[in-house]
Amino acid sequence: MSTIAAGVTFRPQLPPERLRDFVVSAEAAGLTDVWLWEDCFLEGGPTTAAAALAWTSSVRVGLGLMPVPLRNPARAAMVAVRSACPSAVPAPPALVKIWQY
Repeated sequence: MSTIAAGVTFRPQLPPERLRDFVVSAEAAGLTDVWLWEDCFLEGGPTTAAAALAWTSSVRVGLGLMPVPLRNPARAAMVAVRSACPSAVPAPPALVKIWQY
């Protein structure tokens, strides 16, 4: 018998303080997925996903939408990589300078 995947979405309009309880509750309920997304002018999707992953051992966390017109592609990639594993990829000095803007 196969497992049925079922998940929930944490909307970007919800207060970030509720994320931990949301993820823990999803795991306790036996859900398989928690989906996140960014909305216009609401950033932080990769960082939010990294935080959600830190609070679960079995729930898959997906980032469904990052508004491309509002993001610099290089910066979005750097945020995603550094959020997933902050110590794995040291940022070159030139990118650190860009990061500060």
